Amino acid sequence: QAYDYRYSSKEASSTRNVIFYDVKSGRSRKLLPNDNAVIIDTRELREDDPQGTKPPKALLFSFIEKDANGDGVLNRDDGVTLALAQANGEGLTRIDEASGQLKGEILVTAANEIVVMTEREGALKALHIDLATFKVTKSEAVVR
Repeated sequence: QAYDYRYSSKEASSTRNVIFYDVKSGRSRKLLPNDNAVIIDTRELREDDPQGTKPPKALLFSFIEKDANGDGVLNRDDGVTLALAQANGEGLTRIDEASGQLKGEILVTAANEIVVMTEREGALKALHIDLATFKVTKSEAVVR
């Protein structure tokens, strides 16, 4: 959640879903089937493009799906789900191997993959994910 403190009030907001709208067809749809999750990060995976004319290769989402610890609050303590989707929002695929905290990502355009760095229980690992299939092709421990 994002908090905005003001002189006598507090404002809080959470992103619960993402809506995709097709300007040609007029159709719209949601990324997630319901609004029960909290989306904490959305990233467009783009190759270097100084003019900014190329569409993203994919979208990377971080969200919290359930109150795993039963405290009545959806936050990072409940576990973060990482998922990839096509640039139009279709094909949402959860990356189960990426449980933990997202530390960064690198788009490797020549190999049509993304390398995601995650940390869980003090262990850092690099996941190589194919952007055509959203499958993990390699998982390697990273020396600290």
